[in-house]
Amino acid sequence: RSVEAAREVLRLDPANSDGHHMLASYYAVHDFDWAKAEHHFDRALELNPHSLWAYHSKTIYLLDPLGRLEEAVESQHRALAIDPLAPAVLANLALVLEGLHREEEEEEVIHRVTRMDPNFVGGQWTLVRLRARQGRVAEAVELAERLVQKAGRWGMTLGALGAAYAAAGRVDEARQVVAELGLEHNRHSRAFY
Repeated sequence: RSVEAAREVLRLDPANSDGHHMLASYYAVHDFDWAKAEHHFDRALELNPHSLWAYHSKTIYLLDPLGRLEEAVESQHRALAIDPLAPAVLANLALVLEGLHREEEEEEVIHRVTRMDPNFVGGQWTLVRLRARQGRVAEAVELAERLVQKAGRWGMTLGALGAAYAAAGRVDEARQVVAELGLEHNRHSRAFY
């Protein structure tokens, strides 16, 4: 339905930045039509260069999946220039830096977001991932278990928990988390976590 609404908005007002942003997100996430997604993200940002969420969505739905990580860093920095305290943007910047193997910068960003809001799931999720990669698996497991306890059992928290268990060699528990996520029979999941 949202795609029809976005198309209708653009039919009525072709210069509507939000309509382009929504259509771009749809093309990227649902159709994997990267050319159309990029066209509409670029148009949305041309029409409204102060759209934090268009920059953020372009990063997570287009630039990250295509491996255009340096562009993704630049896009997240543009979003942070609009709102330097946006926790979702900071957490995603940490993920991009992870992909670039820039661990020191990644850790700085994660600490920034977790200091601002120690209960923000995205910040805790990125911290679990970092600790697991650093071999600090006991800490990763403790953080992930606390995250699930505080924020509930859903995709992002369970993703952190499963990754921490796997890193700690707790295979049976990691498999239980995968089963809970419903991924064992869906190897082609579009889940981001």
